[in-house]
Parts: sequence; C-alpha cells; structure tokens
Amino acid sequence: MGSFGIGMGEVLIILVLALLIFGPSKVPDIARGLGKAVRQFSRYSQGLTSEFRDEFERELSVGPDTLSESANSIEETASERQSSPSQTEGAESQDHTE
Repeated sequence: MGSFGIGMGEVLIILVLALLIFGPSKVPDIARGLGKAVRQFSRYSQGLTSEFRDEFERELSVGPDTLSESANSIEETASERQSSPSQTEGAESQDHTE
C-alpha cells in the first residue's frame, strides 16, 4: 500500500492512462508541475502548523492569572466607556436648562 491508499498497480494504471491521454512529451512536464504543487502545499501546511503551534504555546505561557487580569481590565475599560457618554450627556442637558 503506497501513499494515499494507492497501491503499485493503481499507480502503473494511472501512469499508462496519462501516457495515452497526454502523450510521451507532456507527461514529464505534468509530473514536474504536480511535484512543485505538492512541495508548495507541503511548505504552506508546515508554515500554518508552526504558526498555530507558536500561537497556542504563547497562549499557554500567558497563564490563567494573567488572562483573568486582562479580562478584568477589559471589562473595566468597557464599563468606563459606557458610563462616560451618559455623564457628558447629563452635563450637556443641565447646561441647556440653566
């Protein structure tokens, strides 16, 4: 059993069909292009995997204490932003009534 669950017999059949369909001059070009595509896909997938791994390890190294502190500071900032406009609106309405 070879790559992708394809045995040696199936590979030979595919090669013979490719030879009959595309001709002997085009088969090496097609194989070369296919090899480049597989290598490029492999590089992209390795880069993406390492990027996910680095991000995951960075998140794990932060620790739960730091995450809860960050969440608290975000909540405080959000509540301050929500209370700020209403305070300024109240001050403006008082100015207009005087």
